[in-house]
Amino acid sequence: MLLSLVDFVADLRDTFSDIENQAKQLSNFVDQEYSDANKRKVTRMLTDKESQASSLSPADKFRVNTFYVIIDKLVVELQKRSEAYDRIIQLFGFLTQLLFIETDVLEKK
Repeated sequence: MLLSLVDFVADLRDTFSDIENQAKQLSNFVDQEYSDANKRKVTRMLTDKESQASSLSPADKFRVNTFYVIIDKLVVELQKRSEAYDRIIQLFGFLTQLLFIETDVLEKK
């Protein structure tokens, strides 16, 4: 069940525009446009030492610096939790079978 939640959250990463539109419809406080007086200019150094300046729109800036970071962090933490639960099941899963497991099999575990 936790793995299906991981998949669901990972799929949310591709639906930013839908989530943004739903948030705008639900909230009176969200403006229709992002307000950012100065567009951020990112200068990247290419391998041949040429520079290329790119400008991020406010919506893209929010998507990249906030939305993707939150989704990615949530996916990683859910995967860690899933791995921890798997380890606990490996160690103590036999306890759920105490009424049905035979004594010799129980001693092996």
